[in-house]
Amino acid sequence: MSKLTFVSLFYVVLAGCTTTAPLLIPTAAGKNTPNHEAIQVIVKPITTQGIGSEDEKRLGINLSDYFTAFDVALVNRTKEAITFSLSDISLMIDAETEQRPLDENRSIQYYKKGDDPSRLVLIPKSKKTVEEEIALIKASRLKDGDLSSGAQKKGLILFKKVRQKDCRDVALAFERITVIRTGEEKRFSFSFSCAEKK
Repeated sequence: MSKLTFVSLFYVVLAGCTTTAPLLIPTAAGKNTPNHEAIQVIVKPITTQGIGSEDEKRLGINLSDYFTAFDVALVNRTKEAITFSLSDISLMIDAETEQRPLDENRSIQYYKKGDDPSRLVLIPKSKKTVEEEIALIKASRLKDGDLSSGAQKKGLILFKKVRQKDCRDVALAFERITVIRTGEEKRFSFSFSCAEKK
């Protein structure tokens, strides 16, 4: 076996040891009221797996290597101002493990260090690439706060990576979106199944 072939084989074997977040497939429509004068929450799981991933092209970063991520749009079609907080969002894994979204600082720390000891970095990223990807993470995150009537917010919600071996059913819940004037609270939930790894 030539030296070049051995190096290539070594790279492929080690690259296969890295882990990515599992592909999440919606199992039902989100519990959204199809009302033209309603609060709408639109959720799309992000997958940057595979060559030519549309999400990776659009976002400029391979998020699935680092996070379980959702692209979210909140639309306020009511005549009232509403407010929400990221701390009122949860991700339930197999009805046993609950996660809260990573804030900006924890997102950056998790991107840098993760919590998966089996993850291998064969070719370290340059300092410039790391800085660019951190800037993308900061810019793309969903920011909590108020939405006036007719306004909308878009962004990513980032969680610690769900491991394929631990994943069967996943539920993303917006536990509280509040109408500011009345104090009325709305709840939204979305369920997903984890695609089997091939």
